[in-house]
Amino acid sequence: MKDENELYLAKQLAHYEHTLRRAEISHERHERWGNESFQATIMFARISITALVALNGLAAVNVLHFAASAAREIDAPLSTKWINELSDALILFSIGLSLAVVTAGVSYLSQTVFTHHHGDEGRRKLLCAGITLQVAACACALISLICFIIGCFASLDAFGRIA
Repeated sequence: MKDENELYLAKQLAHYEHTLRRAEISHERHERWGNESFQATIMFARISITALVALNGLAAVNVLHFAASAAREIDAPLSTKWINELSDALILFSIGLSLAVVTAGVSYLSQTVFTHHHGDEGRRKLLCAGITLQVAACACALISLICFIIGCFASLDAFGRIA
């Protein structure tokens, strides 16, 4: 009877050890996936913000360069009329550039909140704040992209009126 009991307990112990090992492996896989997903998200945000800064900043520089080159070519000073015509496009590119920089800051704040929201007390409030900041960052990025697109059309229209 004692041998049967020991055999039964040994089988149960082996079963629990096997179940525990499977749970540990599953947890490790989940952790690895979470870390890889986090790294991919950070990389996507970094590339997106860099692209928005480059798009809007370089567009403004190119509009000014094109206007100065065109004025030089026709041997005329860069007149107030040209500046007034191009001001809408330059303002849109400036707003887009500013929003791209704000996106970077809000993204940092969002990530800081998510990093520090561990623990039970206030977890829900911090999680809600992190999600709100994420949505704000996405909105800023989207508006920045929209400013770039509208700025391109505004500069095209301005150069059409100047020529």
